[in-house]
Amino acid sequence: MDTENLNSQPEENKQQPETEQLSFSDKLSGIIASPSETFSLIAKFPPKAADWFIPVTFVMLIAIISIVLINSNPEIKHEMMEMQLSAIEENLSKAVDNGDMTQEQASIQFEQIEASLESSGSTGFIFQILGVVFSTFLIFFIVSSVFFLFAKFALKGGGDYMASLVAYGLPQYIIVLQIIVIILASLFSNKLIIATSLATVLAMEPNDLTGFICSKIDPFRIWFYAVISIGYARMFKSNDTTRYYIMVFGLWLGFGVAVFIASQYVPALRWLAVY
Repeated sequence: MDTENLNSQPEENKQQPETEQLSFSDKLSGIIASPSETFSLIAKFPPKAADWFIPVTFVMLIAIISIVLINSNPEIKHEMMEMQLSAIEENLSKAVDNGDMTQEQASIQFEQIEASLESSGSTGFIFQILGVVFSTFLIFFIVSSVFFLFAKFALKGGGDYMASLVAYGLPQYIIVLQIIVIILASLFSNKLIIATSLATVLAMEPNDLTGFICSKIDPFRIWFYAVISIGYARMFKSNDTTRYYIMVFGLWLGFGVAVFIASQYVPALRWLAVY
C-alpha cells in the first residue's frame, strides 16, 4: 500500500473548494432573490473581474437604449429639452443677480444655447452616448473606491479592492431593472421619467427638504444599497452586516445631503439627486 499517497490525500482535499463557482445565471438570479447566500458563495473564491464588468456593462447598454428610445419619442425629447433650457435659464438668472453678467448678455447666451440644442441633431445624440459610457464607469470606480476605503480602514474588513468592485458591481443588475421600469413608464406615459422615487410619483422637485426626503424614498435604490451592504459584509469577511448597512446607507444619505445643500447654490447639480 502506498502510504505516501494516503497521507497526501487529505491535504489535496483541503485545497479543493467545497462548493463549485456559481454560473452567470446563478449570480444574476441570486443577487435578485438571495443576495446573502449568493455573496457568501462568491466570497469562497478569489473575486473575478467579470463579476463587476458584466453588470456595469449591462447598465451602460440599457442606459444607451433608453437614450435611443427617448430620442425617438418627440414628446419626451421636447420635454427633456425644456428641462435643460429651464435649468440653463435659472443658472443665467443667478449669474445676473450676482452681477456676473448683464441681462442682455444672459439673453444672448440663452438664445445661443437654445439654437445649439435645437440644431445639435445626431452630434448631440453621439455626445449623449459617449457621456453615458464615460460617466457610468467613472461613477462606478469613484463610488466603489469610497466604499472600499471605508470598508477596509474604517471597518477593518478583510477584502481587497477587487472584492470591493464585485460587492458594488453585482448589485448593478438591480439598476438594470430600475432603468427598464423607467423606460417603460416613460414610453407609456409619453413623459420624461428619471427616477422611481416617491418624489417622482408625486411630481415633486428635490429643491426643498420635503422633495429631497421623498427623492430618497425609492424602492429600487433602497433595495440596491441594501444588497450592496450585504455584498461588502460577505466579500470583506464579516458576519456583522449591520455595520455595513450603516456604512453604505450613511454614505448614500450623506452624499445626498451634500448634493441637496450644493444644489441650492448650483441648480445644475440637482440631477445628482437620483443617486
